[in-house]
Parts: sequence; structure tokens; C-alpha cells
Amino acid sequence: MPPLLDEAAYKQRFAEGGREFFTFERRSQQLKKNLTFLGVQKADLDVRHTKTCSGFSIDGRHFDCVDSINLRLHTAMVIFVPSLLLFTVAPRCNYCIHVMSQLSPPHAALPLPFLFGSRRDTASKGKRKRVGIGRSVNDQSSFLRVVQEYGLRLPPMAKLYKELKTMFPRKIFIIDFETMRRTKKGQPLVLLEVTVRDGDNNIILSCPVNEEGVTNAQFEEDMRKAGFDAAIIRSARKIRGSPGQQFPTDAKTAAQIVRKLLDAGLNPDSLWVEYSTRFFDYHCMEQFIETARIMSVDQILPRRNKVWLVCPDFMRVFPGLSSYKFGRVVRLMNPANEYLKSLHFSASDTAVLHDMLECWVDKYQFAV
Repeated sequence: MPPLLDEAAYKQRFAEGGREFFTFERRSQQLKKNLTFLGVQKADLDVRHTKTCSGFSIDGRHFDCVDSINLRLHTAMVIFVPSLLLFTVAPRCNYCIHVMSQLSPPHAALPLPFLFGSRRDTASKGKRKRVGIGRSVNDQSSFLRVVQEYGLRLPPMAKLYKELKTMFPRKIFIIDFETMRRTKKGQPLVLLEVTVRDGDNNIILSCPVNEEGVTNAQFEEDMRKAGFDAAIIRSARKIRGSPGQQFPTDAKTAAQIVRKLLDAGLNPDSLWVEYSTRFFDYHCMEQFIETARIMSVDQILPRRNKVWLVCPDFMRVFPGLSSYKFGRVVRLMNPANEYLKSLHFSASDTAVLHDMLECWVDKYQFAV
């Protein structure tokens, strides 16, 4: 199997190809297909919120749309989103689909639910219309009523989690990073803290992150130079401590953290679990591994098809909630969880995520 192109070679080969690809004939054919699918005339359509193609993923790597094609009725296929009861164009253009066919292997990532907007309900003065089994859920009692009626089905990654938890819980790695909040374009990804738990909720690792010899005062100065606001810098003190405290307590370097996880058995056959929608914590670990320079990412981490992104799966299983923020979802399942009082610390977040998964795969799965 030939290796995938690097970014420079990808752009050199395919940049500006969209102009040649989107001939008048191709545009006309796609528009005709979409109108036939919708069963309407073009003049009868109300098209809103056009976006740029999001590109595609192959074998765990994301490729941006090389020509930044606008997603329109003549450049992309119309699809139907059952959970939202609306039609929209696919999140990638026809040129990207053509490019994917030229690369190897041809495995594309499924679009995530949050990539599709919902129609505005004019009667509710601009509020989003809630569609799906969770549309009437506002508290735990209403959540339980819906679960009693429908249950919570298990998508493939949830089934794998349940199987491994029973037989090989140490193959499960539940991860959360705390980072500096980025508010400006170009700011670096700065890791503050990490906690990793196994399938039995045992803590494998939980510590602040600090490279050798970096004092708290030096860290804050570096953050100011990187353009972080004073309030964001102060918020990092809850993890690192004040500038008067020379170093964060019990902090570890990237190399120490990677070695600890290797000792715990992290490898490409592990199941990586995080709540995010776009592999945020996975990307943080990639940065760790590159900084540590012990082994390559491919030698340590599972491929992205073995990463369970919990939030998108829950959105698919239980559509219609007003919010899928982590704390909001867990309060519906188990408002008595004591760690809900201290969210945004990685130890608490991983404990709450483990509790959510226990409720999902065991407690509420059998509610029907």
C-alpha cells in the first residue's frame, strides 16, 4: 500500500484542480440531481448558511479542502439528516471526493452531528428547534421518562468498551487534558494537566504538566508573550500554583508522562476514550509524544478508528437535548455524582466521564 502524501505534496498535486474539475457540465449535473432528489424547483428553495468544504480524513489523517470550495447545490450532494428532519449539503465537496479516490487507502471519516445546523424556529424568536427523542428532556426526571420508553442503544464503540471493561479493563484509557484557553488565532496549544484512568476507574496518571526547570513565573511570562489574556493566565494558577510558588506540585514532563503510560500498557491496540468531538485530547497526546521523542505516535497510540469520541456518539443516540456540554449530560444521568462540583480539573472530569459510561452501557441500556 503506497504511503499517503505529505501536506506539501498533497497541495502541489491537487491545488487549483477544483477549477478544472468543476466544469459547467459537472455543475449542471449535480444541481439537476439535487433538485430531483428534493423534488422542487430551484426558485422554491430557501438556502441558508453556506459553508466552505471541511475536507476529508483518510487513515487517521485530515486533509483540508485544497481549494476551499464553497458548499453549494452544484458542488456537493444534498443529504437528509433524520435526527434534525432537514436537508443540507454534504460537508465535503465533489472535488474532495474525487481527490480521495486518487489517494490510498480510500477510508473517509463519517460527518459528525454538530457539522449540521438546524433550522431556526421563527415562532420561538430565534431559538433552535429541538428535534429527536431528547427534545422534551430538561432535567433528570424527564430524562428517565424518555430512557424508560426508548432506552439508550449502544453504538459500536460503546459495545467495544463494554466488552473490554468486562474482560480487559486495563486496555481502556480514559483521558482528559486541561489546557490554556485559546482566544486568538495562532496561540499555541499549552497543556496544563492530564489524568488517565483505566476501565475500572483506577487512576493511571494524574499530574500537572511542566517541562524541566520552567518556573511558574517564567511560565506566566511565556504565556504573556504568546498573547494570552491576564485572566486566562491567572486561571492556570488553580493547577500550577502562584508565581510565588516556584514549580507546580508533583508535575511531570512530557517524557515522564509518556513513559508512565507505556508502562501502563498504552499501545496501538488500546481503546482511547475521550468526550470531545474532534480528537482534542488525542491531539494533546500527539503533542506530548512528539515532545518526548521516545517513540513515534504510530508506535504508541491507537489509530483514530479505535478512539471513542463519546460526545458525538451520544448526540446520535440521544438527539434533541438543548446542550451536550459534559456537565449538563452527566447531571441528567447522575446528578448525585460528587465530582460534578469540581469539573474542569482533569481528575474530576475523567471520574465523571467514567460514571457517564457506566450509566450508559449498564444502567440505562436495559431500561426498555
